Amino acid sequence: MKITQRQINKLNKLYDEHHHISEVLSDNIKTVQDRHGEDVMEVEREIPKQDSQGRVLKDKDGKDILEKKKINLQQKLLWKEISVLGHEGHQAADILRHKYPEIWDYKEKELKIANEIKEYSLKNFGFEANKISLRNHIALTQALVKLEIKNAKKAPNIFKILINKIKNL
Repeated sequence: MKITQRQINKLNKLYDEHHHISEVLSDNIKTVQDRHGEDVMEVEREIPKQDSQGRVLKDKDGKDILEKKKINLQQKLLWKEISVLGHEGHQAADILRHKYPEIWDYKEKELKIANEIKEYSLKNFGFEANKISLRNHIALTQALVKLEIKNAKKAPNIFKILINKIKNL
């Protein structure tokens, strides 16, 4: 494996972008939660059907019989669902995406940059940045040491510079 300073700089730039977008996304989510977390939204959920005495009804297999009902939930509970289930593929995400599309714009940017990091790492280093084996780690370390030695050889020797300055006094 061979690594150049240009590759490292590009990777650092991608990680800096990703970090910035992640912070903006997190700040926006926190702001929305602080401002609107207590707001109530009506959502449709499948909940266990109950008889008149409050007992949950079961089918012949012993599973709860579910019925769709509209219930009121605070937005903070919907955000909690997203933190557990992710930003895609469920009702809480769909509801909040419609209400706060700018947050999903930032999430898409974050995912795009994460994919760029993955592709760049695979192309330039031969492995995904977040899935590094010990073997890849050792090869990467060796390549970085070689780069540092190469850079050190190019750098002027500080002692030679000081001696020349002293001679010129």
